Amino acid sequence: MTIELDGMVERSYRCFRLQEAAKRDVSSLQNWLDGKGCISRDETAFLDKEGDLASLASPPDEAIASFEPLIEQIVMRLCKLFKKVSIQPGNATQCGSSTL
Repeated sequence: MTIELDGMVERSYRCFRLQEAAKRDVSSLQNWLDGKGCISRDETAFLDKEGDLASLASPPDEAIASFEPLIEQIVMRLCKLFKKVSIQPGNATQCGSSTL
């Protein structure tokens, strides 16, 4: 009985030490689930309960994490730019110089 109780106390302690899930991560997961549309809303309702979600991953390196939003913005802008550029057969260029 004592060993079981010790294990339960240890697991509870670890759970309470988990960091709360980042809003950005939750939002990203919600967007992904919305895009897939294959999971019912009842099954994803847990995402609306902010205080109930925890991050199971180790805490990110603050120096690297500070660059993530900047890199994400650059990638998103590049995606928008490439969507605007239309490549038509016989008119494609590589690095803006020669025809492929």
